[in-house]
Amino acid sequence: MNTTLKTLTLAAAASMAVSAYAGDKEVLDLLVKKGVVSAEERAAAMDKAKKASQAAGLDEIFAKEEALKRLTFSGRMQTQYEDIAYEQTGATNAGEASPTRTFLMRRLYLGFKADMGSGFSGEIVNNFAENDTDKTLDKAIVTSESSLGNITLGYQKVQWGLEENTSSSKLYTVERSMVTRYWAESENGRRIGFGARHVGLHYSDKATLSTEDTLDYGFSFVDARQGYSKTSVNDFGTYANIALTHKFSDANKHTIGVNWGQTFYTSAAGAITVLNGESSKISGYNPYIKSQIGAFTVQGEYVLTDIDPT
Repeated sequence: MNTTLKTLTLAAAASMAVSAYAGDKEVLDLLVKKGVVSAEERAAAMDKAKKASQAAGLDEIFAKEEALKRLTFSGRMQTQYEDIAYEQTGATNAGEASPTRTFLMRRLYLGFKADMGSGFSGEIVNNFAENDTDKTLDKAIVTSESSLGNITLGYQKVQWGLEENTSSSKLYTVERSMVTRYWAESENGRRIGFGARHVGLHYSDKATLSTEDTLDYGFSFVDARQGYSKTSVNDFGTYANIALTHKFSDANKHTIGVNWGQTFYTSAAGAITVLNGESSKISGYNPYIKSQIGAFTVQGEYVLTDIDPT
């Protein structure tokens, strides 16, 4: 009976060589420990599985990953109290609006990131505090990291606006400025919806120029309109960025950079805006600086865009 079990075990290991080599090493170790198979038989089965994997070319397609794979959860919560009152005066309508006094969940992020090995990872972040159900998704990406840089496919922010791309957990104010919101948030007749989140292909990398200097750069080729569902716009936007950082120490570093972007200008309904009878393109530059000396940080940016017919 013992001999028969050994034969069946080795036959199964040989017929499913790839599986044995990739994930059943622990099973064979347990069988050796229990005395079902010998160490020599285990080694022979593993060697046969390895040769079968190499013959099939699977070692080249799925590189063996020794690093521990991880599933990381993240979250952020911001609760605030608002007490707002204002007075409106005018020729036809004057009066005081109803006051606003309320607690609310301003931000409620929950996300997870899965490290799949061989430089591949996936990440999804959702903001449950967003009232608009079409905008609750904050990020949904798959990333490949290698010596050639990071290639990301999915929905995330493009590099446009220093304040816009600063995490809300690191903002120096309760809210982002009106200037940032004018350029970044979705077009609604009062904003232009140029930056922020788009679906597409994103690339980023960093070059070490010296012990003090690093160069960050990247680009994005994305859907022309913001959002992650079907946008009914058959055009694309292009964004690029570059930044040089000089670091004297961790507490003394200075960055100068510039972002650039060009896309079609879409209306709130998703249609390409027409200017003088022609489709309109919007393009612009966003130079910025950021300096940190100890606990003191100064940052500033300039935003310029232009809308022209194609």
